[in-house]
Amino acid sequence: MIFQYLTFQANLKQHLMMVLVFLIFITYGLYSSSWISIYLMLSGIVLFSIPVYFLMKTQLNNRVVVQPQLFWKENKLKAMQQNIYWQITPFLIYSLLTILHFGIVYFSGASIKGLAYDYGLGGLFAIGFSYYQFKNWMIGISDEGLLIGSKLDGKLITWNNVESVNYLTDKIEIQLDSKFPISKLTISNEAYSHDFKKLLQYKLG
Repeated sequence: MIFQYLTFQANLKQHLMMVLVFLIFITYGLYSSSWISIYLMLSGIVLFSIPVYFLMKTQLNNRVVVQPQLFWKENKLKAMQQNIYWQITPFLIYSLLTILHFGIVYFSGASIKGLAYDYGLGGLFAIGFSYYQFKNWMIGISDEGLLIGSKLDGKLITWNNVESVNYLTDKIEIQLDSKFPISKLTISNEAYSHDFKKLLQYKLG
């Protein structure tokens, strides 16, 4: 199975790539609203597209083939606690860029219906993919580290990002690096927990 390394840098690059894609759409919005010329629009799109290409190439290279030793379905909401910084900051940035895009079209006197339609389709796709991820979210372990996500979007958390592990009666709590996109993983004392505990103790010593 192919997994992408989940790191501070990889997550930052992913969000930066999304911001650049937003800027490409906003640049086109400036042109269609007659705020800039076609030459400025094309220059802007090329300017933002070049780093998107290299960031995408970097993300594709940031993957590894992993053989899971254990891999099973878990409830994402119960098992994963995200770093609040990585939740709030991207949401605020994307929201501001969306407001800016609608503002440009609105103040130019053009209709925002087409833009609302485009964002609506994008939103539906995002909701559909998120739902698939949620229903098929899994967790596991391999020689390289911890595995999370679905088979379509698997992430690898290497052992050096694990700060501490608490072996409690009914669960295992894995505390991750404070700057990491995920702050904690909680493994319930069910199906694979016993084997998972033995493997985890062996990997971390």
